[in-house]
Amino acid sequence: MNVPPGKSHLTALDILIELRCWLADNVQMQAAPAIVAHLPNGYRLTQADCIEAIDALLHQLRH
Repeated sequence: MNVPPGKSHLTALDILIELRCWLADNVQMQAAPAIVAHLPNGYRLTQADCIEAIDALLHQLRH
């Protein structure tokens, strides 16, 4: 990831947005959801779940 022109460093928000875009691109290329983690309660966390969580966080940060 490159630092955008006019910026001297990446912020956490820059990285979060880049991660969200990367995950979305990966999800579009997959036939089946990629499992990111197996949680202790048996739930399988997917990349799509991560996108939803990032979207919710970005929404909270904007308000």
